[in-house]
Amino acid sequence: LGLCFVGCSDETKVQSVRLEPTELTLNIGETCQIEMLIEPISAIIYNPVAWKTSNHNVAQVDNKGNITAVYAGECLITCKTKHHEAYCQVTVVAPKYNLAFTNGIVFDEGIKLDTNQRNLILRLYDDNLTIDSTGAMSGNGLFLNINLYAPSNSEQLPIGEYHTSDTINDYTIMPGALRQEENAYYATGSYLGQYTDNGLSAIFLTEGNVIVENNGNYTITCSFTGSQTEIIDATFNGTINTYDTSEENQVTTIEYSDFAHEAIEIEEEPTLNHIKIALSHND
Repeated sequence: LGLCFVGCSDETKVQSVRLEPTELTLNIGETCQIEMLIEPISAIIYNPVAWKTSNHNVAQVDNKGNITAVYAGECLITCKTKHHEAYCQVTVVAPKYNLAFTNGIVFDEGIKLDTNQRNLILRLYDDNLTIDSTGAMSGNGLFLNINLYAPSNSEQLPIGEYHTSDTINDYTIMPGALRQEENAYYATGSYLGQYTDNGLSAIFLTEGNVIVENNGNYTITCSFTGSQTEIIDATFNGTINTYDTSEENQVTTIEYSDFAHEAIEIEEEPTLNHIKIALSHND
């Protein structure tokens, strides 16, 4: 009559919960189901289980333990019953880009009086985009926006090796950043972007170098690391037009608002579905 002797256990109460595996590495877009192990197994009937992720931008999880990798980074997946929790550490591998651009343009912003260096905006882009002499874009394609500082006596794009730095010197690349002013957002510095009629998706570049050579045509070799450890390698060979934007029509930054997530597909790798921070256009 309700008696329980030594060794008796409540089959409705969770004694322990664990996940297998406890560590998981995924590529972007990959899905994997992790296994939840509850003791006693009969307790699952009487105890609701909640799943959650510590970062929806890295990986998502449904109520069956199916994990979907969203974008590069790390997060913790938690499986929780009333009195017990179990965890799985998820790492999403950063994507690698190997791009060959067919077009190039330089905007000369003139000499910055506070540094005495010439500020040049180099944009390398594919055939799916059009960029005019004011920097206005149209189309739907990929481009690399690189903010360079060169010696003040240079007039076009000087040959040499440029390196990222937060301090402006000759042959300096400014890292990428998202700048907010009131309700407007600006992609500034150096970044890999996909431009569409609906907005811009960008990977901000934090470290890297650019080698510029000129033997009749420009040959440019770029190697960058993105803010989420993305690897971006890019090349260009051809002629480059330079436009003076030092007085007016400065369009080296692109204004956007309203954060959202958007998929980017690269033509060379159509099976990859890369998720970026996307900024919709502020009309």
